[in-house]
Amino acid sequence: MSRPSTAGGHVRPLAVGYLRVHAADPPEIAAALTARMGACADREGLMLADVYTDLLDPPAGHPDRAGVCALMDALRRDDVCAVVIPTADHLFRRPSGYTARRTILEVEAGASHLVIAGAS
Repeated sequence: MSRPSTAGGHVRPLAVGYLRVHAADPPEIAAALTARMGACADREGLMLADVYTDLLDPPAGHPDRAGVCALMDALRRDDVCAVVIPTADHLFRRPSGYTARRTILEVEAGASHLVIAGAS
């Protein structure tokens, strides 16, 4: 069971966000995506507690998908129940991976919701 968070006078369950950006992207890209995920979480009655990020094109020696590993660890905590992503391709490199990755998030990591913010 999720430990709720109180914000705005009502109780909201916690969510974590995840996104992938290019190493050359300016910080404003990640900031805009994070803001969009936060607004989406709010509309869904969730509180976005943290956002994990990976690079689409990590430099040599940079851990690949360390953000998704941290996301999975966060989901295994009792107080986090949902994942918010800007679009499906931030989490799934290939469309064929959608079902498998969603199953991992829901069954193995315990996410009860996967929210895709989409275009605003």
